[in-house]
Amino acid sequence: MNEYIFEKKSVGHYQETRNSLIGSEYSSKLAPWLANGCISIREIYFKTKEYEKKHSASESTKVFIDELFWRDYNKFWFMRYKGKAFSSYGIYDREYYDW
Repeated sequence: MNEYIFEKKSVGHYQETRNSLIGSEYSSKLAPWLANGCISIREIYFKTKEYEKKHSASESTKVFIDELFWRDYNKFWFMRYKGKAFSSYGIYDREYYDW
């Protein structure tokens, strides 16, 4: 995280490179660390805010923070609805109506 944000300053051009997968400069590559609980979204958020104080906020840092928020939202949404998210009617308790 420190390398991505502070050393290489890659978060400053995240918006242009976020959908590319090959190479160390493309996307943040933080997903496995987040998924395994080795690092928290809050920690990344506050480090990004620290970066913005030093190097000014940009559209890329705003997009990066927005992606962190969506990741956090989806995590808690799936914790709330669990397996219902994959049922025929999604999270809604509906029955099949034969029209």
